[in-house]
Amino acid sequence: MRVVLFFFCITASVAGYSQILEDSNRFFRWAETNYPQFFSPAGAKNVDYQGYLVRYYEDTNIYLATRDGVAYYSRPDQGGGIIYLGSIYFFISEDEEGSARPLSAFFGLDNNMPFAANALCFGASGEDGMPVVLSHTVNPDTLQAEDFRVVRQSGATSTPFCVTLRPANDIDENRTALLIGEFGNANNDPPVKVLIVGDLLSDANNSPQVNFRDTQVSVIPLNAGPEIILAATVPEDIWSLSGQGTSCPIGTKQVVRVTWTGGVRLPNGDELGEAQRPLYKVSLTAADGSQSEVSPAALAELGDNDNNHFLCLDTITPATSVAFPAGHLVDPNGDLNENSKVVVRR
Repeated sequence: MRVVLFFFCITASVAGYSQILEDSNRFFRWAETNYPQFFSPAGAKNVDYQGYLVRYYEDTNIYLATRDGVAYYSRPDQGGGIIYLGSIYFFISEDEEGSARPLSAFFGLDNNMPFAANALCFGASGEDGMPVVLSHTVNPDTLQAEDFRVVRQSGATSTPFCVTLRPANDIDENRTALLIGEFGNANNDPPVKVLIVGDLLSDANNSPQVNFRDTQVSVIPLNAGPEIILAATVPEDIWSLSGQGTSCPIGTKQVVRVTWTGGVRLPNGDELGEAQRPLYKVSLTAADGSQSEVSPAALAELGDNDNNHFLCLDTITPATSVAFPAGHLVDPNGDLNENSKVVVRR
């Protein structure tokens, strides 16, 4: 166990530790209840190791860990690599009615919003930009800048002067709130936490309405690369509609939407194309438990400058996870993407 724990000691934050500890325990219980074949015996002892909370499941020789609301696992018998699972709130929110959380807050630009951002919010040019991805799609009528408070390393706080769901505001997309304002300096007083202090409500289209008030998330720093924060299947009555981006081709049988922590493009500024399609790897799990891996037959939801992609699949076998390798895409700050692997939310 000591060897594997070493890998969990990469820079850790303990901001909001009490709340995250409670939510981590909820996540561990969720995993033990829903996947006892992997996480057994239930109720394994928590090991708090430099900001990571780790449980070791002796029966299956698997480690499950959380840090700052993000889940990881490792299997020594399969090489012992650390696998990123995604936000713990993907999982616990599905089983607990009323749960709502910001999944990520990404310090995307420091005093560098482009002139074109004035089309989103007048005066945005030259300001900081921070996309915040939420666990549920939101009711736009309840979204206000005053709903958010950004906390800096020094403890100083600020309120965005503008917040918008654009450009990620197609049908069934409204879960990325772009915060614009002055949130600190990346070099000497960076933002470290985003609080939701107002009554920001979900749209209640597919689940009971929930309120994001009194929730929070740690900020991903400016020099970190973007990563996939959410993957979810898309109903056909949604993906068959025309939106701002490109559409899946005729013959598509299943669509998974991947949501990145921020917008991504190729290093030369171009949109993703055919060369990047095979980089996406989708794991499929059949009814008999057999597993396989495919790349999407096509990519869609391109060309609209947001943080979402459609993975158009030519199979009805349920998609269960999505992966994308590091080093191929960049965020608006020019940082290369991190390696990503997340469970598909259905």
